[in-house]
Amino acid sequence: MSIGSQNSQAGKPSLTAADELSKRLSPYTFPVYLLLDNDANEDTVEHIGSGFLISHRGMNFFVTAGHVFDHRSKGRLFYYVSDDKIEFLDRTFETTPSESKTREDDFLDIAVIIVNPKIGEGVPADGYQHQCIPENMVHRHRAAVPKCLNTIVGFPLTRNKVYEVRGNELNPQQLIFHAKQNDDSVYKKARFNKNDFYLARFKENNVVRVATGEGGVTNLKPKGISGGTCWGTMIFKEDTNSYRNGDSFLLGIITKHIPEVKSILCTNIEVAYELADILLNRIITPIPSINELFTFSINGIDIPFDITFIRPQRDAKGFFR
Repeated sequence: MSIGSQNSQAGKPSLTAADELSKRLSPYTFPVYLLLDNDANEDTVEHIGSGFLISHRGMNFFVTAGHVFDHRSKGRLFYYVSDDKIEFLDRTFETTPSESKTREDDFLDIAVIIVNPKIGEGVPADGYQHQCIPENMVHRHRAAVPKCLNTIVGFPLTRNKVYEVRGNELNPQQLIFHAKQNDDSVYKKARFNKNDFYLARFKENNVVRVATGEGGVTNLKPKGISGGTCWGTMIFKEDTNSYRNGDSFLLGIITKHIPEVKSILCTNIEVAYELADILLNRIITPIPSINELFTFSINGIDIPFDITFIRPQRDAKGFFR
């Protein structure tokens, strides 16, 4: 599906539908960095992947690919919440289970980490280039989605150049690629269940769009974009050559390249919320009942108090007697 251009009333071309969509979705994906443990006095930082922020049950979580988060064994992972402030990903976490150091046995491949809930700390303040994904932009269902355009967003590691350095500033390039939605036969061929995964398909060496406006190519290898976002957008045909974007919603997390079907594998976002629930249920202490609060023991046997709440009597004017 091609997305045609739209013209402004002044006669000058406005953003194309693809550019508008890229601009809309680009703020919600973060680059992930690794501060390496070494004996040198100077810090060594590498860009290693992508991730994003969600909110759930009053808490904020950073979501990335499990194999990206596994780099914590080499140092401290972090992301930027402002131009000069970072948040380390070293709080309580939960990942999909794996017995392999390379997660070869874990196709879900997800990590969820609790972050500092303060605005301007773990959550970027309004106006910063990266933002938490609003809950109304998340498709929290395992059921199949309607026919839509897939968009993947991440920060690739290009060839041997891990990142560009301008002074002391890391400057990764964001990749935004609009892909086709696969049909059931492709899922069957790749042996992936549509309830747990999305397969975003595009051609080899196809042109990509990046947040800087520059063009480029991709060889489909998701190194660096792992942990990034996979979106779905409803597309409406305006006329013969142009289309209009509808609502966009987060579908999943980028994890792996599946070359036999020329697709990027993305785990359903619902898996991240399930991990968040496991995480919260593990760390939140349940509130004790009245009987648990008011007990005493006789010879090792717990005897609960018989507590009766008595409503005090009032006189005709409403005053307590």
